[in-house]
Amino acid sequence: MNFQIQASTVNLITVTDLYESLRKFFVAERQNFEYFEEKAMELSVSKQYTTEIGKRQPTRKKRFDDTSEEVNTTTASEIFRVNTFLILMDRLVSELEKRQKAYNGFNEKF
Repeated sequence: MNFQIQASTVNLITVTDLYESLRKFFVAERQNFEYFEEKAMELSVSKQYTTEIGKRQPTRKKRFDDTSEEVNTTTASEIFRVNTFLILMDRLVSELEKRQKAYNGFNEKF
């Protein structure tokens, strides 16, 4: 695998372009959770999500005027997508943006 960003002969303009391309790639891949989930299930021994054993489910305190019955229909897959996958993808995009801005600032000085 060729890491062009780490090559000693690469110039700063190319590095900033590569970071922008990589950032756009991960922004686009953020929408493909189902594809990654399917591929992970193919490689995994366990074919379903498991919850922590013994972990108590939080309950919401009901108020005297609360008449609505909220039904929690969130699946384990959706919980993983929101609490893990999206957070990781957003953090990755954020870190790439920071590095790209640093290279842009360095490039403007020269």
